[in-house]
Amino acid sequence: MTIVPVEPGEALAVARFMERVIRISVDASDGEKEGFVAHTRRNVEQWAEGAIEALHLKCVDDAGELQGVVMAKQHWNLCHLFVAPAAQGQGLGRALMERAVAECRARRTRPYIRLNSARNAVGFYERMGFVRVPDAPALVAELQFELPL
Repeated sequence: MTIVPVEPGEALAVARFMERVIRISVDASDGEKEGFVAHTRRNVEQWAEGAIEALHLKCVDDAGELQGVVMAKQHWNLCHLFVAPAAQGQGLGRALMERAVAECRARRTRPYIRLNSARNAVGFYERMGFVRVPDAPALVAELQFELPL
């Protein structure tokens, strides 16, 4: 497995990959999934157009197939981390997250990385050292996490 930057020309393929993972793996209602798909697609499109600054990495297998992606806007706002369902549980999410944290730490604009977690990913983020944000708005308080840099 290799972790490298995503290129802007790969935006559509990355958006399609994330949509497949969301529909298969995310613990959410169909309506919530539609919102996640729209939100992640918008983030990737804005990044590809140069409208937002972001760290955007992908993990590919030895055949060059996309297995995971992570994006952190402005090096503090983790807006997505997705791993192909067949590759989950093999350490790819951890490897992507560790690489993203290291790069965000080196270029940080805030003293933390924040994210909103899907219900089924809470344990993963807690194992990675993220803690719940105590002052988060009521609607996301249970699922908003941060990692001090």
